[in-house]
Amino acid sequence: MNRYQDKKDNVLVEMTLLGDSEAFDALVLRHQNAVKGTAYKVTGNSFSAEDASQDAFVSAWVNLASLKDPSLFGSWVCSIAKNRAKSLVTHYRSVTADISLHLLENLDLDGEDASGLDALTGVVGVAEAMRDEQLHLYVDALSDKIREAIEMHYFKGLSVAEIAAKLSVPVGTVKWRLCEGRKQLRKEYGMIEKEYDENKTLVQRVREQVEHLKLWRIKNDKTGFEPEYRAVLSSVESLEESGEKQHMLADVLILGYWWLPGQANDEVLAKIKASAIEGHNESVMQCVIPKEYAKY
Repeated sequence: MNRYQDKKDNVLVEMTLLGDSEAFDALVLRHQNAVKGTAYKVTGNSFSAEDASQDAFVSAWVNLASLKDPSLFGSWVCSIAKNRAKSLVTHYRSVTADISLHLLENLDLDGEDASGLDALTGVVGVAEAMRDEQLHLYVDALSDKIREAIEMHYFKGLSVAEIAAKLSVPVGTVKWRLCEGRKQLRKEYGMIEKEYDENKTLVQRVREQVEHLKLWRIKNDKTGFEPEYRAVLSSVESLEESGEKQHMLADVLILGYWWLPGQANDEVLAKIKASAIEGHNESVMQCVIPKEYAKY
């Protein structure tokens, strides 16, 4: 990373567009304090400011080619963070008072690792967290109808409308059962819920997992990346065939190509290219083209 310290922003931007992910890491390190500070001025909350900052850098990465003056990267990403922070504040104000707006903080369930208990938080990885053995025990303790709705929605990925049709009950009834189930889990077992839209489809939830995985781009330490990568890749591959699936598959595979041993080969690159073309993933194609050009 030291070899990037003396390079100006415009040079780092150009290097990133040519496929050098470490150049973007250098940009993040250089501007992360200013970006988070900008977001904090809007939210007044460190958790929300962190969310806005991460979203800003991901957005900057995806839309980097649209930046007309690369030397203005710092002010550009700060403006993105400011707008994202404003959106978070506006949205959070509309959320009902009984839903916490923060991530799990200082949660200690009798010494157990809380990292697997962020299900029902509305954060990415709901399906994975819901497989946690302890959480299954919590859900089993719910009343039959509420447990049934929770299991169908969180375990099996059915939408509210699909559950309503399957159980022959109104959509409003399903929403109430899901809401009540989450409330009981929070009350009895100390779970805290972040914003969550039970109307999201399985594809939408998987898309959120992909976006969360992409946040690894701005982390300095990639320890723990591979298990999450494998889980998200499995989720994407399990979806029904569609252009959107291929778009997400390209996003995931390119991350593995960069950071996993043995993945940076022509076969994987060909898969990435095929998925990017079929899914119209222009940002991934911008990474593939220089590598293909270098081959010839």
